[in-house]
Amino acid sequence: MVEKERDEQINDEEYENKEVVMRGEDKTLIWVLVVVAIVFGAILIPYFIHQSAKTFTYDSIDWQVKDMGQLHIFHGRFLSLTIPNLHYNIFLRTDPRENNVSVSGKLNSYKYGGAISLSPSVDKCRGDLSRVMLDLSAFLKQGVGVGPILSASDNQTIAKRTGRPYITCENTFNRTVVVVRIGKENVAQDSNNHYCYTIYADNCEDSKSVEKFMVRAVKDFRDANPINASR
Repeated sequence: MVEKERDEQINDEEYENKEVVMRGEDKTLIWVLVVVAIVFGAILIPYFIHQSAKTFTYDSIDWQVKDMGQLHIFHGRFLSLTIPNLHYNIFLRTDPRENNVSVSGKLNSYKYGGAISLSPSVDKCRGDLSRVMLDLSAFLKQGVGVGPILSASDNQTIAKRTGRPYITCENTFNRTVVVVRIGKENVAQDSNNHYCYTIYADNCEDSKSVEKFMVRAVKDFRDANPINASR
């Protein structure tokens, strides 16, 4: 009988010891999980904050900031203004949120067929302004959807000498016209020809005015045609 009671007492003590050990192991596991969560949080939270800072929506366009060495490229993506099911991509050097080039009028009126007409001073450019002319042409052709783009001059003598059409806001009303000149940075819709726009750049290295035109054109068109924004 005494032997049996001793065995039972030993079993109770072993059970209690096991419970103590298990509680200790549970606490250890909890602390391990807490430490792991803190470590992952310290790594992942800054990462997601950093990533979220690289994406934003501005002027009806979804943007992503891409770092290419010391160069920051702002990649915009939006649904073409008039071509169904076409998502168009633009790549800017200037943060669209910080581009303070002034705009006069609304950049929301377009006809099929386009022309980019350069002034003599822009014709001579070999800097960033010359590069962004290719972006402007592609943007008008597919981003806006005006179709084929003519390369023109706003100077009659140069147009004749180079075999290009002579196009200005005053003489062309049957297509979309964008005139590019050197002057104080601004973008303006012509007051008499609403399908014609003039872009002024400071110099041959200035692409901000052209970039402003592209971004504002999307915004103004979406504002005027909200049904297209929900396609």
